[in-house]
Amino acid sequence: MGSELHADAIQHAEEIFKRCHLDMYGKDGNIASPKKKVSKISKLLQELSGDEGEEDEDDEIDNKSPWLKEFNLYLNSGHSCPPGMSIIQWWGINAQLYPVWASLARDHLSIMASSVSSE
Repeated sequence: MGSELHADAIQHAEEIFKRCHLDMYGKDGNIASPKKKVSKISKLLQELSGDEGEEDEDDEIDNKSPWLKEFNLYLNSGHSCPPGMSIIQWWGINAQLYPVWASLARDHLSIMASSVSSE
């Protein structure tokens, strides 16, 4: 039951992430021409991280679903929030590395939690 729930959660997260990626970068998923403003540093980092002239299976998969690369990069990374650092500070530092995840974090971390029961 736990593995089924985990698979359902990952699938739901993929759907939300894909929608957000399409909103930011458009249908073609071209990171070089986002619909929303992307900082010059983000563009430079994306260009520097690319392997020009080398195309393999991973590149072919990324071209079919470019949103999947960032989705998996974040989920498979070992990054965690160090002791004494707030999650807001962590996202401030790492937003350029994970722009779509950062957008989702801004949307969802701003929701206030309440301990008052609704009637």
